[in-house]
Amino acid sequence: MAEFSRRFGRFRQEIGRDQSHPLRRGRYFILKNSMTPLREILDTYNALKEEYTKMVLEDARNEIFGPPEHFYRILEPYEFEKDVAMEKIAMGIETAEDTAGLAEF
Repeated sequence: MAEFSRRFGRFRQEIGRDQSHPLRRGRYFILKNSMTPLREILDTYNALKEEYTKMVLEDARNEIFGPPEHFYRILEPYEFEKDVAMEKIAMGIETAEDTAGLAEF
């Protein structure tokens, strides 16, 4: 992923905005009836964050998602309650990944 982002980074949506801008971040919602336990999902995010941190320490050019400490965060319910069916949501997570403007390829 790091190599892809370095090579095709110019195609990322909203690239002119600061890394912390909401349009430069992905939001994902874990449903209460998810087949994967919440703890397992969070463990996966933590493992990805650890690997990203290692990659950045090995080569600063790998810092394509901003600082490792901002790789993902758990959203507060007030941040998404107007956008989703709250009765179905166990947790919201925001990640530091950009989306690609596929029309630009």
